[in-house]
Amino acid sequence: MSDTVPSGLIAILRGVRPDEVLDIAEGIVVAGFSAIEVPLNSPDPLDSIAALVERFGNDVEIGAGTVLTPNQVRDCERAGARIIVAPRHRHRSHPDRARDGPHPVPGSSDPDRGVRCHQGRCHQGQTLPLLGGGDQRDEGLE
Repeated sequence: MSDTVPSGLIAILRGVRPDEVLDIAEGIVVAGFSAIEVPLNSPDPLDSIAALVERFGNDVEIGAGTVLTPNQVRDCERAGARIIVAPRHRHRSHPDRARDGPHPVPGSSDPDRGVRCHQGRCHQGQTLPLLGGGDQRDEGLE
């Protein structure tokens, strides 16, 4: 792997189909990314996650994004995801996940909420763009 990508960055493969995910991910891994996310609003995301884990699981952390429910967390974990990116993540809601399963990565457009989560048990965060401008807040992230 290359050293050109700063540590902690997650490549997001939004809208990628399972039949194309490995070819795209190959270039991302060669570029130096050590983490890849497949958002759950992509076509057949659990199939893509499972394929990525099978191919790159020893070298790259594979995760799921746009994870909104506990059932989705379990489905992603069964597919092999080790990262769970949740735009409305409550870092206290799954206390055992950090030890026993995928680790949470909250998404937030509010830097203060990201800092508070980091002070909790989250060691990574994802910055999301504001979707309407103004003083928009992430209601679900505590």
